[in-house]
Amino acid sequence: MTEEREAAGGVVADPSTEMARERTRKAADRTMMAWVRTGLSLIGFGVGLAELRDVLGGAKEWGRTETVGLLFICIGIIGMVFASFEFMSRVGHLNRREYAFRRGIPFSVIMALALAAIGIIALVGWFVQWLG
Repeated sequence: MTEEREAAGGVVADPSTEMARERTRKAADRTMMAWVRTGLSLIGFGVGLAELRDVLGGAKEWGRTETVGLLFICIGIIGMVFASFEFMSRVGHLNRREYAFRRGIPFSVIMALALAAIGIIALVGWFVQWLG
C-alpha cells in the first residue's frame, strides 16, 4: 500500500502520526456524544420543570418553574447546536491536516456560566416570591 501511495504522488504519513490523528478524532467523537447527552438531559429536565405546575394542579406559586424549565430547554438546544459546529470545525481541521491548538474560553465554561445564571435567576425569583 505504501508503494501505491508513493506512486500516486501521495504523502506517506508516519504511522504514529496517523494513530495520533485517529485518537484525536475519537476523542472529538466522545466529546460530541457527551454534549449530546448533556443537551438531552437539560432538555428533559427543562420539560419536567415546565410541566411541574400542571402536575401540581396549576398552583400559582409554581409559576416560575415553567420559565426556568424553558431556559433549561433553550440552553440544551443551544449547547447541542454549538457543540455540533465545534465538532465539525475540529474534524474538518483534522481532515485537512491543519489542526492547531486554539486559545480561548472553552465551550464548557460558557455552558457552566449559562447554567449558573439560570440557577441565580431561579433563586432570586424564589426569594422574591418568598418575601412577597
